Amino acid sequence: MIKKVSFEATEFLTKYATRYKSGHAGPVDFNFTIQEDKVKEIEVTIKTVAEDVGKQNTIIFNATDNSGNKAKPVIFSFEVTPRDKIGPTISADGATVTSREEITPISVTAKDNDGGVGMHKDKPIEVKGLPEGLRFENNQIVGTPTGTPGISKVTITAYDKNDNKGEKTIEIVVKGQNDKYNPIGKDQTVPKNSVPKAEDSIANKTDLPKGTKYTWLTPPNTSQGGQTVSAVVVVEYPDKTRDHVSVNITVPTNLTAEVTKPNEVFGETCS
Repeated sequence: MIKKVSFEATEFLTKYATRYKSGHAGPVDFNFTIQEDKVKEIEVTIKTVAEDVGKQNTIIFNATDNSGNKAKPVIFSFEVTPRDKIGPTISADGATVTSREEITPISVTAKDNDGGVGMHKDKPIEVKGLPEGLRFENNQIVGTPTGTPGISKVTITAYDKNDNKGEKTIEIVVKGQNDKYNPIGKDQTVPKNSVPKAEDSIANKTDLPKGTKYTWLTPPNTSQGGQTVSAVVVVEYPDKTRDHVSVNITVPTNLTAEVTKPNEVFGETCS
């Protein structure tokens, strides 16, 4: 006689028959993964309901063969906890940064609640509303602001595996380079009829960013000796913001620029 084994489903059906629907479309399904005379393997799927929560659930699996021999019962126990409905907690701080200058990376992290299902695999954190030139990568906001100075409200959203979400809004303030730097004026003494260079009236050019430009708001009038005239240097930074620096230009009575060729000072004579 060929040995045949079969499952004894009394325990299972007593507890879950009302949830089972034929065709494996209900909250309780099963599927034979191996179905041979001597070996049978069944996969059972149970979608828990509210009444399962907070208690120990037990199912006893039995099997017999066609000779009446019984296998040792296998007891499967599980406890159902409430579904996680709490979104992750986000840690991130706002920052004040300077236009056209690489920022110090801003850390952005998210942690699911204790006992939660864990962070979403494909989209754990999303960051929206960053200032132009900044980006989010490797759990950090990085880059160089390239847009107009101002305040950006940045929305950070974190998801767990149940798609519960946590949100946090931070502010990133982009300031112009004119808010960061402080050009210092330097007075000049120049010959009569000369055209002083605006950049020579800034004492700390080496402290200012590369690419800064210097021009006169109005070119100083040096046509009269024995006078001191006021002038304003326009300091324009790479981000197009500006500072105005007031300086004095002194023109002595005995110092004259004698020009014989365009843009070439030949010498000095006493007047």
